[in-house]
Amino acid sequence: MELLGVGFLLGILGAGFGAVLAQHIEDRAVDGRLRAALLAEVEENLVRLGHPDQATGIGRAPIVRSAWDAARSIRLKAEQSAAVAKAYSSGDRLRLTGEVLDATIANITQPNDYTVGQTRMKALSMLEANRIAYALFEAARFALGGAEPTLNADQLIAERLAAVKAAGL
Repeated sequence: MELLGVGFLLGILGAGFGAVLAQHIEDRAVDGRLRAALLAEVEENLVRLGHPDQATGIGRAPIVRSAWDAARSIRLKAEQSAAVAKAYSSGDRLRLTGEVLDATIANITQPNDYTVGQTRMKALSMLEANRIAYALFEAARFALGGAEPTLNADQLIAERLAAVKAAGL
């Protein structure tokens, strides 16, 4: 009778361990799929932005973020999470910069030197924002295990800050 009880308990423990192991394997598979989806989405956003040194120059297609939203449930290394968060934040800023430029152009009723100058300044700001967003998405791609960046995001940001400081803004 005692042997039967021990066997029963061992059976329960074995089944419990098996269930935990199966769940762990499933969680890892889901994490892997989410990581792959996130890397693919970062790549797609690079295409949407268009490389700033090529004819595509600036993409007006909004970035997509569904994989990033889903991937928040997985564990990323701190540097991966920071790189991805910076990239998506810069993509949002780029969208807002584009909306400001569009609104500026839409509100010009009588073009003059001032309005043309303001529009050019906002367009240059958008080009700089695009370049920085592209560099940050490249950095995110690299942090997630993708190709090395062609642009240095930290250098571009430092140059932009120096220009703003030099202009007294």
